[in-house]
Amino acid sequence: MRLSFACFSPANITLFVRPNCKLCTDAKDVLRTSWDKTKFDYTEVDITRKEHQKWFDIYAFDTPVVHIFPNASTQKPIKLMHRIKEHQILDIINKE
Repeated sequence: MRLSFACFSPANITLFVRPNCKLCTDAKDVLRTSWDKTKFDYTEVDITRKEHQKWFDIYAFDTPVVHIFPNASTQKPIKLMHRIKEHQILDIINKE
């Protein structure tokens, strides 16, 4: 039997936010409680910062947006938008 390191690497989650966004704050809280149940790598991107103009152009009116790469072999992120629920995060991470 050969073990794949992909199964040992944590999921990678990126949260796209903007200032003064209540849904963004809620999404951060959901990710915080999800992280207590299953570990993942986390990155937060403020789309209003100049260096993130690309993401602002895509998600200006859609924040929060979560990109989830459940494992190292995942090519395209699974995306969640707006009202993020803990069970969605956990289901995606644990399914892979």
